[in-house]
Amino acid sequence: MNLKIKLSVVFIVSLQLNAQIIEDTQVENRIESLLLNSESELDYSEWDESDSRTEKGKIKINKAKLSDLNAIEFLSLAQKQSILKHIQIYGELQSIYELQTIELLDSINIQELLPYILITQNEFKHILSQDKPKHEFRVLSYWKRQTPEGFLRKDSLKYLGSKLKWAMRYNVKNNGKLSYGFHLEKDAGEMAKQLFSSAYIKYTGSNWIRTCIFGDQQINFGQGLLIGSGLSLGKSAQVMQIVKTRHEARPYLSFNENGFLRGLSISVNLHKKIVTTHFSGIINDDASIYLDSNQGQYFGSIYSNGYYRNAKEINRRNTIQNKLFGNHIHYQSSQLELGFTHVYNKSSSRMSSIDMNNLGHHKFAFDWKWQSKNLFYFGELTGQNLKTPSFLFGVLIALSKQTDVSILFRNYDLNLNNRLGNGFGEGSKNTNEKGLYSGLNMHMSKRIQVKLYNDIAIFPWLKYRVNAQSMASEQFVQIQYSKRNLYSLYIRYRNSKKSINTTENLHLKSLDLHIKQVYRLHFEYFIGEIRLRSRYQHTRYSIQTQGIKMGNLIYQDISFPVFKKLKCSIRWTVFDSEDYNSRGFAFENNVPGTYSIPSYSGNGERIYLLIQAQLNKHLKFWIRFAKSSYSDVESLGSGTDTINSNKLEDINILIQWKI
Repeated sequence: MNLKIKLSVVFIVSLQLNAQIIEDTQVENRIESLLLNSESELDYSEWDESDSRTEKGKIKINKAKLSDLNAIEFLSLAQKQSILKHIQIYGELQSIYELQTIELLDSINIQELLPYILITQNEFKHILSQDKPKHEFRVLSYWKRQTPEGFLRKDSLKYLGSKLKWAMRYNVKNNGKLSYGFHLEKDAGEMAKQLFSSAYIKYTGSNWIRTCIFGDQQINFGQGLLIGSGLSLGKSAQVMQIVKTRHEARPYLSFNENGFLRGLSISVNLHKKIVTTHFSGIINDDASIYLDSNQGQYFGSIYSNGYYRNAKEINRRNTIQNKLFGNHIHYQSSQLELGFTHVYNKSSSRMSSIDMNNLGHHKFAFDWKWQSKNLFYFGELTGQNLKTPSFLFGVLIALSKQTDVSILFRNYDLNLNNRLGNGFGEGSKNTNEKGLYSGLNMHMSKRIQVKLYNDIAIFPWLKYRVNAQSMASEQFVQIQYSKRNLYSLYIRYRNSKKSINTTENLHLKSLDLHIKQVYRLHFEYFIGEIRLRSRYQHTRYSIQTQGIKMGNLIYQDISFPVFKKLKCSIRWTVFDSEDYNSRGFAFENNVPGTYSIPSYSGNGERIYLLIQAQLNKHLKFWIRFAKSSYSDVESLGSGTDTINSNKLEDINILIQWKI
């Protein structure tokens, strides 16, 4: 190896090591900022999957369009356009240090950018890696020390399985052409025969066949109004990330047990700029079955939690079967993208007494993206008929090198009623809603950044817990001051208003105005590889007829390396909320593949410890212990999940093998 190559390899490795520290922090901050107010165990595995633009979730920068780069929040719209312009004029980038020649990018931007991009023509690619099949195997176990009531019952609601939750995942990628894998999961309380299993085989071609997937997969086209599976992020602290960028089918990697297509999809290159995708398969739904006054059966609520622990939950599994057939044609040039989608959905029931043969229907949608100078337009149009269309239309504007604006208008007809969609909106369903969203992202200087948005929504007709026409609004502002790799400080304010039926015992329900205000002060400090994080959060929740309730949350955590191959993260949280509405939320580190975002309600404290160990070149190990203690209650949870204790302890263990 000559001197030039040696020096270049050292440069790349040192840059990547620095980028790794940045990447770990960015991933965590990104997940939390995308979920402003969500209590969940988030499975983000779907963000890691390779596709025609990415490898290991990285954007192939030389092949990227502006819609691809929109996923990188910390770059301004002007900086993204500068990258594309440089490649257009001077040709494809050959190595990562060529990024220094791009106008508007400084050394800090480049370090932040490295974890997200892949330069496919890198001359050192074959020196640093070899084209061999890559295997990944993960085994996860989760155990809760306290025993929920469902395990102790003697009736039909008794949990039939053990307390241990476990999952397994195995994936193989072979030279970028063929990938396949499977995963299994058993929730606490489930029997082995209720195991969730999923598998896929994916072929990626380079000529006529673009991709072919057999097995479980996600289908995402346009802005998600007609069909879109996976995470629907909606409003977040990433005020410019309101546009969906994927036009494809991709393998399903999540442990969530609903919302994926089990079948076949194939994407074909009709032309250099035209790709058509054909897909068919089945999407199953869980639903409760009830008897009407004539002893006839009908469907009630549809469930998506994926629990099958007792006879009642097992009985509603896969009650509804949706047979899907569809096509999507996508045209893409350097500045324009157009898409047309057709979906035929026919629903049937495993209950012979319920006739659903009349529920088959065709639906169509048209979507677009268009870049014109400093403007980026996007949108989608769909609907039951031309008289009552549903649509969203948005634009991203680069006002200057430091200032970006996002605007999105949506109009979802009452009759859209599309369970397969997950477009941008205030409600969980894209129906009965009109709204206007506007966001602003300003880089006041290299250290100061301001983000804000305002969203107003109108619901012309009744909806869940609202017996009249209503409105909702939300305002958000965040001011951040940071010095890269040293410290970061931000203050945040979020105000949301909505109307909900009064809880008073009235024959005709009136509406109460609910106002929630959240104040947050967050500070991060880096000392080499040691990271300290502190947060104070105050919540005020007021109901028109009931007054104001308040909640507070404080935490301190530290992440640090114990040895070269052993890392540790510890957090201590104290919380005090007057009721459930004033509860707080905070992101927590968990084992890879999941991040916890629990709610903190009542009065108490919580601590967790996460340890990561690199056992050898191929084997990693994680263990996480968490404990919550409450001083104002004697039991936790509700229904069959009730725990007769004021403490909650759990442990997660993950083993990962890569070769």
